Amino acid sequence: MHVPVLLKEVLQLLKIKKGGVYLDGTVGLGGHTAAILKEAQGVRVVGVDRDLQALELVKQKLHSELNKRLFLYHGNFKDILKLKKKFKRQRFDGALLDLGISSFQLGEARRGFSFQKEGPLDMRMDTSQKEKAFDLVNTLSQKELSQIFYDYGEERFSSHIAQVICERRRQKPFETTLELANLISELTPLWKRGTQLHPATRVFQALRIAVNQELENLDQALEDVLTCLKKGGRLVVISFHSLEDRIVKQSFFRFENPCICPPDFPKCACGKKPLGHRMTRKPWVPSEEEVKQNPRSRSAKLRAIERIGA
Repeated sequence: MHVPVLLKEVLQLLKIKKGGVYLDGTVGLGGHTAAILKEAQGVRVVGVDRDLQALELVKQKLHSELNKRLFLYHGNFKDILKLKKKFKRQRFDGALLDLGISSFQLGEARRGFSFQKEGPLDMRMDTSQKEKAFDLVNTLSQKELSQIFYDYGEERFSSHIAQVICERRRQKPFETTLELANLISELTPLWKRGTQLHPATRVFQALRIAVNQELENLDQALEDVLTCLKKGGRLVVISFHSLEDRIVKQSFFRFENPCICPPDFPKCACGKKPLGHRMTRKPWVPSEEEVKQNPRSRSAKLRAIERIGA
């Protein structure tokens, strides 16, 4: 069963109003979308997702609302300025971005996201794109792989793991998730194997981020989504690892404090105006009760900003 993360907090911060139009830029399995539609009379949701399979499931789940109050589009929220040309409304009353991978994607072995299930080295959120994890693992240089594991997975043993991967693939390309996961487990020091985190967690996270270019232009995408909101509209973002949360935090601070004048200037001369006002100075995190009911939520962090100005 799909359980949307931080649902009460999302609805509280979005401040859903009667007849409002909201953007769900990462629909997933539609848990947040369904709740937004139920929150107030006449609410409409424009839903966007990269995953065609997930969109099909949401169409089945929410078929009674489709094309009446729910409008679904295949795409990436980072292209919102292009996508919004398809929408009747040019500005939204609020927007939600849930940047995490869905339990559905992890549960489907053939999607290749899980290091605990046998499947192809795929990891594409949008299956129409060409590059897979298979391509990265089997073609990138040792230096490039090491950099990905370190930058996107914060993996301490990135260099050694990349070295052994390159040595082994000369004999035979890595084709499945378990082939790669088992190798990483072999390379992990004994003292680290007793921790709760699976040895392959960071490498698989890094590959997923690289395949889907999850962090690329995220700061600009957040700005683009914010500018698509009406005055007073709120952008709510849920992230699941420190790299994403850091970008969201820094971007929201920049939207609120855009001035680039030297600190000793008596008054602002750059003319940059604030885009928003942060609603969360520190990230909101799930309660102990939610984590107990939905362990996947344990790493979630929620931040929100309200659009100001025109």
